[in-house]
Amino acid sequence: MIIPFLSCSGKKNKQAIKLAIASPVRSLDPGVGVESPSCHLIKMLYEGLMRVGPKGEIIPGVAESFTTSEDQKTYTFKLRESYWSNGDPVVAYDFEYAWKKILQLPILSPFSYPFYSIKNARAVKNMQASIDEVGITTVDEKTIVVELEHPTSYFLELIASSFYAPINHRIDDLDPKWLLQKNEHFVCNGPFKQKNPSAGCLHDLEKSPPYWNHDNILINQITFKRLSMNSSITMFKKK
Repeated sequence: MIIPFLSCSGKKNKQAIKLAIASPVRSLDPGVGVESPSCHLIKMLYEGLMRVGPKGEIIPGVAESFTTSEDQKTYTFKLRESYWSNGDPVVAYDFEYAWKKILQLPILSPFSYPFYSIKNARAVKNMQASIDEVGITTVDEKTIVVELEHPTSYFLELIASSFYAPINHRIDDLDPKWLLQKNEHFVCNGPFKQKNPSAGCLHDLEKSPPYWNHDNILINQITFKRLSMNSSITMFKKK
């Protein structure tokens, strides 16, 4: 879990937050790090097609717009112009690649279920269909089509979750170990990116200039430190 504010500083044009993590970060891979605190960091580092707005509403993220078919079983997402932290453009295949990678994990992960509303996703996980039969299709660099097994009223909420974050398919293909980096070699598309952590820090994040909504991100830096639950509670009681 993430303990609320450890400290917060604000100088002109430089807002910074320090947070305490009471449990380990298992992974920053969207398909693996699905529990707290991993999923919270993933939300800061990646952005999906949709995202949760300030009032809890589901709003467009990397998707600039979307349409649904008359039978509510097919969603077509059009991507806005956005970039990875290394300058690569975010393309529709980054989403297809990431989602199909999760479905092809050799283990039967309990976290595969968010994809089961997609056509043939469950069948692929149960080895009853090929990955090419899954209802995820990249039409062009800015268009991805998702076919569902049946109408799913909460599908946009699923799309906004950390499970459905993209990964840079080019980088992942070149170096599968990029996910272990804690510096500029960790490639992400969200409002924050990783930088070299300072002494005593578990993760050090800074605002990512390539992020499409960069100007509306008011926090410049987020630093995470690992504290035991007992020491964290004691510290806040003293406050």
